[in-house]
Amino acid sequence: MVLLIPPIHPALANTPISVCAGRHDPIVPTENVAQLVALFQRCGAQVQQS
Repeated sequence: MVLLIPPIHPALANTPISVCAGRHDPIVPTENVAQLVALFQRCGAQVQQS
């Protein structure tokens, strides 16, 4: 699965986001989850990953 990166990042300052993903997910690799978390953080979100 390829992560879609928007050309313009949304303003998510102080927006709480919870990302839940399994370590052995056969559909979404852990690298993609890490990329998604990093993208949210660059947009200013407060990300909690579990």
